[in-house]
Amino acid sequence: MPTQRNKLIAITDDDESTTVAFFAKDEQTACRHAASFYEAVFDLPNKGFGPPEQPDDVQFEDGGYCISAVTIHYPKPVALEVIHDWLADNSIKFTEDGDDFCYA
Repeated sequence: MPTQRNKLIAITDDDESTTVAFFAKDEQTACRHAASFYEAVFDLPNKGFGPPEQPDDVQFEDGGYCISAVTIHYPKPVALEVIHDWLADNSIKFTEDGDDFCYA
């Protein structure tokens, strides 16, 4: 799923939550980024939204990527702002491809 860059954040949403999936070539990076994002969301003022769910256990994709996901109870537009802020706070340069974020 990731493109030229070796990491990807992909989001999916439904009426009640947004799932933010971190793809990386190694398990440690996927876990570290998901945990960092979880902590960043957990530390935000709740603004009427529920707390995030703990990051999922790492899954392994056929393409060789490890995936760890965090579900947050924010609508998609707010989730996108939170992702942008997390990337900026961690000085991560990225490119956007629709709702996906690719980074090195």
